[in-house]
Amino acid sequence: MRALIDPKDLDSRDLLLYKLLIEAPFDADDVSYWMWKVGLPENDLDFTTLKEYTALRSYYLPLAIQSLYGTLNFKFPSTLKPKIYINSGIGENEVKSGFNQYFFGNISTDLERQRIMWVQPMNESDEFKNAIKELVHTTAEFIRIEFKRRKEKGLKIRNAKVKNMYNPFADQTDKN
Repeated sequence: MRALIDPKDLDSRDLLLYKLLIEAPFDADDVSYWMWKVGLPENDLDFTTLKEYTALRSYYLPLAIQSLYGTLNFKFPSTLKPKIYINSGIGENEVKSGFNQYFFGNISTDLERQRIMWVQPMNESDEFKNAIKELVHTTAEFIRIEFKRRKEKGLKIRNAKVKNMYNPFADQTDKN
């Protein structure tokens, strides 16, 4: 698959699917794409915190990944794969409801002979959703800690300098 597909040609959704299939690591940009698509309710405290404070989200999301996975890039378990169905290309005109459709390997001008791959969207996987939700929760928790710290020190809520921000990895004696 790596030889056939250039990741730069893929849109965000397809790039994430590609990364899952080849077991490539995910980063903060990948999580940012999916956090809005895993079904968090609009009134969820974590969801609204990340939606409202985008600069803080950008700062703390990589730290949340590092906190949970020990690195800025993480891999989902190899057991977490989307369900994939591939038709034979001969007379199959089936539509799989709720699945994303991809055309490939058309060896004929006859449309009924196109090869089609059907892929279950990842936001249908509970394991995937829970991993993203855990990252959302951890990121929102870091933001809440930063707000509490600023309030205690009498600092403005907005426009803090990065060097003065809460760092979950700083030694206890280094924390501001």
